[in-house]
Amino acid sequence: MPFTRIAYRNPDNAIVIRRVTPVVATLPLELSPPVRALPAWPGRSSHQGRYWHSRSGHYVKLESRFEAAAVLLIDFQQQLRSLAAQPFWILWPDPSTTARHAPDFFGRDGRGRGWVIDVHPRPRLDRRNREQFQATEALCQRLGWRFVLVDAIDETLRRNVEVLAAYRHPRYAPDPTTARALRRIAAEQPICLDDLATRIAAERGLTRSVALSAIYHLAWNRRLHMDLSRPLAMSRRVRR
Repeated sequence: MPFTRIAYRNPDNAIVIRRVTPVVATLPLELSPPVRALPAWPGRSSHQGRYWHSRSGHYVKLESRFEAAAVLLIDFQQQLRSLAAQPFWILWPDPSTTARHAPDFFGRDGRGRGWVIDVHPRPRLDRRNREQFQATEALCQRLGWRFVLVDAIDETLRRNVEVLAAYRHPRYAPDPTTARALRRIAAEQPICLDDLATRIAAERGLTRSVALSAIYHLAWNRRLHMDLSRPLAMSRRVRR
């Protein structure tokens, strides 16, 4: 009887093909390299690159600017402790519907649950894409995984999070005393970003750039909060 399989690379980089059973849900696919090549050539119109995933400390390969924006926002949400690009093929038994599909990303959350993420702009969705995503979601339900389709991204949110992401690396983390002071000030009442940077710089003897770096780092890690639905400005209110 035909059955669905997955294909992935083992630690020796060899392709392994397995029937989809509950055991598949326990495989460390979040550690697997891409199962297919991500080719690059001079003059290629789409963007390729890597993103440093702050929750895992690993780089994730990207194939487009839309993927880059999606991974940026996924990282900011703090739900996934690991993330890998295209770590497996799904091989369906009936090629008349959809023969195979390599989901864009796979990760695991803090509880160990697998997440399968596909990234595809809504205007470019066609019937074949929809069939693939529906079949992928059905497979995820069998395995207890969550399926997420990112088909639209808010540009204002992306731009704001991009600013915060520039300070996501631990080197921008404030010392514990400064972090506590920032959270204490923001807890008293919402305070505009400009005033908070000025106050913490004076209180802790910091330069303004270091003060802003500390605020952005804490905002990236959700320890300080701002309204990111509007363009980021020095007048934006910061709260704990």
